[in-house]
Amino acid sequence: MPKDNEVDEKVPVYVATAPERIFLQVADDAYYAEDPFPIGEEVTWCADSVMALEVAYRREDLHAATVTELRADRDSWREQAEDRLREWDKLRAEVASSKLQGELAALEQFLLMASEPVGQECCGQGRYECCGNQIPVFAQPNEVFQAMSDRHAEILASLATLTGADPT
Repeated sequence: MPKDNEVDEKVPVYVATAPERIFLQVADDAYYAEDPFPIGEEVTWCADSVMALEVAYRREDLHAATVTELRADRDSWREQAEDRLREWDKLRAEVASSKLQGELAALEQFLLMASEPVGQECCGQGRYECCGNQIPVFAQPNEVFQAMSDRHAEILASLATLTGADPT
């Protein structure tokens, strides 16, 4: 953009030396503010704001450069925002994976311990005394063990989704 008293060689001299901003003089009384623009009537312009009702205009060549700069700036910010969102999504996935890994380790430890019998008891087939058939006794009921096994499978599937790995 040219500075004061400088002329941009791409823009004709009569454009480059024109005022950057002018005001279309509509009326000197704010009473007419609700009336439509007086098309076909005498409207003058001035480089300064001097009336109650006027419309400001800016030179298109100056405006176009500003709009181009603003669009480039906006696009830059959009790209930066999209980059940040991708980084945050990756961090969220890492945090979720880390939490799931911790829960998975605890569940695997539980399942390992719960799958080992803590003792044996009589099967209950004998009428008054044990018949000799011993069955294993586990620390957790089957329902708890099954619920934990189901959660284990859910975690493995979630981790596979987060990492893009095959869950099988």
